[in-house]
Amino acid sequence: VDGWDQLVVIGSGRSAMAEMAAPLGGRVTFHPEVLLSRYDELLSGAGLVVLAYNDLYRSKRGASGLVGDALRLGIPLLVTEPVAAQLPPGYGGAVVVRSVEPTTLQAGLRKALGDIGSLAAAARDSGPVYARDHLDWRDYVRTLTGIAGSIPGGASR
Repeated sequence: VDGWDQLVVIGSGRSAMAEMAAPLGGRVTFHPEVLLSRYDELLSGAGLVVLAYNDLYRSKRGASGLVGDALRLGIPLLVTEPVAAQLPPGYGGAVVVRSVEPTTLQAGLRKALGDIGSLAAAARDSGPVYARDHLDWRDYVRTLTGIAGSIPGGASR
């Protein structure tokens, strides 16, 4: 997919992605975990945040703090359907794809990069306002506590 300069992968996806990313050389960097002190720096430099979560995420009533952070910073998103419920109604700063299948993600990435100017404008215009008016970290913590409470050995309610 053309139209990008640098891909930063944060999380445990290195082993799965390293072989696919090998032809891209130094344009891809991996961070298995990021200290909070570097998180805002890496995120605020992003031109597009990609969250490819599967249906297990939805079945566990998942919530991604990264969605809220991208909204707060006005960064466009490419997300899978399980994440889309966290987006503002009618949000124009994101491309939503059906699944985590590579061909589906590739098509979504092409669409996002092909329309990155209008996605970025919509994200800048409405994301921070929505985050300020509707997102509360306490709701996120309640969701995470509910998830942990549904896992054997997780937090109790």
